[in-house]
Amino acid sequence: MVHEKLKGFRPHLFDRPLVPRRRARGTYAACGLASLLLTGACTTSSEWSESNFVRTKTQNSTVAPQFVVFQEALNAEAILAASDWLELGDGVKVSTDGSSVGVANTGIGITRIGSDARVGDVWSRGPVDLRDRAWVAGAIYANNVQRGNQTTIEDGRFPSPAVTTPLTLDVPAFAAQKPAIRLEPNQHIDLEPGSYQTLELKSGSSATLVAGDYRFGSLMIHNGGTLQFQDECDAAEIYVDSSFTFRGKITTNSAVEPAVFNYLGSNTAHIEAPFLGAVLAPNAELILSSATHRGRFAAKRLRVQAWAKIQGLSSENDGQCAPKRVPQGEAEPIVPNSIGAAPGLQAESDLDEFLEWYYHIRTEHLQEARDAIAGVSVSAEVLSGLITRFEAARSARRIGKGVMLLSLIGCMDLPAAETYLIDVLREQLPNVPDDVDDPRTTMFSSMDYEIAFRAKALTVLLTRDTTNAQTAVLDIAKNHPHEELRGHAIEALSYGLSDAEKTQLKNQLQLADEHHVYRPHRTEPDFDAKVQHYVNTY
Repeated sequence: MVHEKLKGFRPHLFDRPLVPRRRARGTYAACGLASLLLTGACTTSSEWSESNFVRTKTQNSTVAPQFVVFQEALNAEAILAASDWLELGDGVKVSTDGSSVGVANTGIGITRIGSDARVGDVWSRGPVDLRDRAWVAGAIYANNVQRGNQTTIEDGRFPSPAVTTPLTLDVPAFAAQKPAIRLEPNQHIDLEPGSYQTLELKSGSSATLVAGDYRFGSLMIHNGGTLQFQDECDAAEIYVDSSFTFRGKITTNSAVEPAVFNYLGSNTAHIEAPFLGAVLAPNAELILSSATHRGRFAAKRLRVQAWAKIQGLSSENDGQCAPKRVPQGEAEPIVPNSIGAAPGLQAESDLDEFLEWYYHIRTEHLQEARDAIAGVSVSAEVLSGLITRFEAARSARRIGKGVMLLSLIGCMDLPAAETYLIDVLREQLPNVPDDVDDPRTTMFSSMDYEIAFRAKALTVLLTRDTTNAQTAVLDIAKNHPHEELRGHAIEALSYGLSDAEKTQLKNQLQLADEHHVYRPHRTEPDFDAKVQHYVNTY
């Protein structure tokens, strides 16, 4: 049984830098959470670094409280974030361009993913509660995860991130406040940037806003009221002081995000109709209704009601808008420094310097790494050094380094490398309950770590495409006493198989494990439909 998709390429070799599934991008629109406080709207920009997230202050600005986010979530372009607690209702879907994307909560409150909800990576300082059939199309970074029935975590569990980034909201100074704007049905106004006591749009009324800064004491858009944004390549920056309720609609001709709504109050903000744009509410609870909302949302407490769809705007630079010029007085974007070329790798003595580089690689460095490893792939000395360093990482519970070292071991073109990986698979698991925390970390049990290492080993073995490797993984799938590891093996074996081959594999398994053969992979066509069929069937 040959995995055609794996022939000639080892897709699992470089699939997990220190931050799993972090995406390296070229010149894209910064449509993740970072740009909420960088330049406001989702406009075309170069890659950014931490120094971009806070705009340089001017003497006439006032500063709202900071909003703290995980650096890893920013890098991965998460589109939902909270700083106290985060709750996604049943059936909520969070995606960009059809692929599930991340959510984050830096607070100690709970992060709840409702039944049948589907998200990308999850970052949480507080406990994560996965309700029945919740699907995480990525990894969970949290120290406490509670799982309901038939939940899925595609890329495993890891400790909660340690690095956070404070994002400071720069509120510009405005001239004297203008009177309230309250429009009755069928009235319209072209509203100039500035500060107003109130903006209230009743059913049938509309207001056109242009690129620039607006401030409202309160903002109320009734059902049937319309906010219109007409600038094609620039956005409105809207600040709301004490009350924010949206029940109307937003129209735009923009090729970018039309507006960013910065809510400064502490009363609950309500988005009760389909929304387009970004909302930041650092001091308040934000409730998103059961509708389709497009944009980014961050709040102290964030609640997404059942069956809502949260869709990030496409981050690809489609060329419709030129890069936004940085106004005078603001910080110029800084492109992150490169990690440099791969150090020379000719002997075991070169490993430490090479690995320090390797642990930080991104997509643009993959070919360099492959070339370096290929040059020493038959060195028994280098293989011995890799095994020694893996065992040290394993003993220290360094999950990121451990799985990356297993990938390197799998690249060595020596029978001893394959034998070692098979031995890792066949080692007896620690004789402890799954829920006993490792005393050195107080985060995960010894079982959690060892399952993660073995899952990586079996995946790497399959990329070698040998009879011994295939037989070893199939033996784990059929006979291993631990159900979770059997599931990992079955899902790895199932990847890329035809329906007939899947049936052949299923007939060799324990009855309770057959459903793993049909668990969808997010790279498959019609992934959403396959997930729904899987949930309905199993």
